Amino acid sequence: MKFKIVELEEAQDILLNNINPLQGETILIENLNGRVLAEDIYSPINVPSFKKSPLDGFALRAEDSKGACKDKPVKITIVDEVQAGDTRQISRIEGGCGVKILTGAPIPDGLDVVIKKEDVLYEEEQISLTEELPSDSNVIFIGSDMKEGELLLSKGELLGPYYVGILAAVGLTQIKTYKNPQVAVLSTGSELKLPGEELEHGQIYNSNLPSLIALINSLGGKGRSLGCISDDTTAIAEKILVALQDNDLIVTTGGASVGDYDLIEAAFRYIGAEILFNRVNIKPGTPVIGAVKDGKLMIGLSGNPAAALISFELLVRPLIKKFQGFKNIKQPILEVILEEGFSKKSPQRRYLRVHVSYENGKWVAKQTGKQASSIMKSMAGCNALIDIPAGTGPIPPGVIVKAVLLKEEI
Repeated sequence: MKFKIVELEEAQDILLNNINPLQGETILIENLNGRVLAEDIYSPINVPSFKKSPLDGFALRAEDSKGACKDKPVKITIVDEVQAGDTRQISRIEGGCGVKILTGAPIPDGLDVVIKKEDVLYEEEQISLTEELPSDSNVIFIGSDMKEGELLLSKGELLGPYYVGILAAVGLTQIKTYKNPQVAVLSTGSELKLPGEELEHGQIYNSNLPSLIALINSLGGKGRSLGCISDDTTAIAEKILVALQDNDLIVTTGGASVGDYDLIEAAFRYIGAEILFNRVNIKPGTPVIGAVKDGKLMIGLSGNPAAALISFELLVRPLIKKFQGFKNIKQPILEVILEEGFSKKSPQRRYLRVHVSYENGKWVAKQTGKQASSIMKSMAGCNALIDIPAGTGPIPPGVIVKAVLLKEEI
């Protein structure tokens, strides 16, 4: 096997340059959470589409309040009541008259001020004003929230629950978003058994397959299990070839290294795929194979649990986000204090599993457990990866390091 070793950033660029956002699909607005908008949205109407009251009170003309004072109140005759949802086209109100109005109700033409009901005396169908009222006070104007033709949301915007209300307010029931990718996951290894099956001597449960499916689904993708398959090049190749027909991305675990039964690269070559790289210069996760066949990517991850999950976070997560149309597809970087330090030298670029939190005005990272590539337990509680450059010696406690955040909220 000829090694094609690349740095992490080069591997990311190679993979990302081989895909494009998926085509858009029309969805109901109540299903938009976590999706990315595939079109610009312009408001088809003014919101509100009529002048309305923000409170319960009385609507009148400001000019009718001129001269009002405590010693000489001005009387306004109340001739009607307007409630929220009143669809009447109320004829022009005569001078010296007003209407009782409720929150959200349309203000009749010609009236330009609303006074709170608790600020006036109301008796015998009249209110008494003891001060002059400024025009346009307590009035919500047409289009004050959203104007007809205004750009509301831009293509590529990540949508959340609050966006539903904005779209509903302008009368839209569905929008176009990028499709979520369908990602097939295949585990290889004759030693693997599915959880729930009985283990024989020398066998282990397959933890990578359900873990990766869960990760894909958590990112909004559609994880599809291809199950486990024994170490057989032809069988692996045939399984992958079929999966390429109706999946956007293929991810495998196991068989990515150089052992006698590491057969993923051979299987990729068997189906005529182009090998983009077969090593990434990081630890854990050096054995990673990137390949492309008929415009579709295949990523062969290590069988070691932590190595597979870390490689997924650094290489596969950005692909899913690009498929989904995200503008910013790489994880944010945060400078943190490595509380315990790290005693080992790092001749190769290394990623440590840590939990980052904000404590006493500082961002602090604490290791979540053992850091060997075969150790899965330390992924629990891990919300960031510390990026240690190649050639770094032991890191004493309290040193500031860079953390790749795995979760948007920490």
